[in-house]
Amino acid sequence: MLGVLFLSTKTKNNRANVFLAFFMLSLSFEVLEVLLNMTSLELTFWFQASLLSIPTLYYYVQFTLNQRIPKISYLLLSPFLLSPLIPTSNFIYYILNIPLLFYILHLINQHQTTVKDFYSTTHLKTLKWIRTLVYVYLLFHALWVLEDMISLISLTIPELMSEASTYFTLLMIYWIGVNGFSQPELFSSLDTMPASEPVISSSSNDSEILDNSANSIDSEFETIVNSIKERKLFLQQDLSIRSLAKQLSINERVLSQLIKSNTDKNFHYFINQFRVEEFKTLLKTEKINQMSLLGLSEEAGFTSKSTFYAVFKQHEGMTPKQYLDALK
Repeated sequence: MLGVLFLSTKTKNNRANVFLAFFMLSLSFEVLEVLLNMTSLELTFWFQASLLSIPTLYYYVQFTLNQRIPKISYLLLSPFLLSPLIPTSNFIYYILNIPLLFYILHLINQHQTTVKDFYSTTHLKTLKWIRTLVYVYLLFHALWVLEDMISLISLTIPELMSEASTYFTLLMIYWIGVNGFSQPELFSSLDTMPASEPVISSSSNDSEILDNSANSIDSEFETIVNSIKERKLFLQQDLSIRSLAKQLSINERVLSQLIKSNTDKNFHYFINQFRVEEFKTLLKTEKINQMSLLGLSEEAGFTSKSTFYAVFKQHEGMTPKQYLDALK
């Protein structure tokens, strides 16, 4: 049912959700085949659905990150397509899926090191839920390998392990359903702006800004900081380096370089500094008597409680509540 919903419902990540739908459908056929084998019918499908699950999960991650998929990677579908003609063993299944699961983990870890260079708010952008899903699948594989080994000696323990995997599967399906519908596509609007775009200092082009002396870069950066403060651009909750560059009429690549060279920090840290200072200012106004700390954090541009608390503690060395008590 979730697979059909992912195919038919408009979501924030339509292209990628096609592959998530096929992932859910292949998982459904896996479960259905197990159920049929438990009856007197003992029916089996002419294809091996388990060979489709992990490749479609890989394509889902690639499309969510808006990355170009190498044509050769579509060969990952060949074991599934050939399964009606050539019987496959569990060994082939493990050889295909386990390395691919580790590669998906690599993609997600690589993404998490760069996402803060593009977004001021990382809520729904870190793909942590996919990483959890991969860990669950790796646990499944460990259980299945262990089950195959134990079944050579005893049949009782494998039956208990099979029952445990049933509950894991149920939880995993709900986990995918909840997170899949809320996961947006990432980097869809973060293509580098053309070099012909004007910058804040109209007398300089992109290469001149990046190649200028340190004093000139500091002056340019100071202009950017003042503009962000005066226009309170940091209050935009889903601010990205792309949207900020557009509002400042500056090339996105140049803006990123200026932030890194002058602060030695990423875009996420840079913008949230302004938000922390705005929150501290709000604590000294009448709003402190009208709103909660979380409400004030939203006024300052934060979108999630966890991000707000983590960023504030990183900046101030204490929690917002401890800071308020010290202020009082």
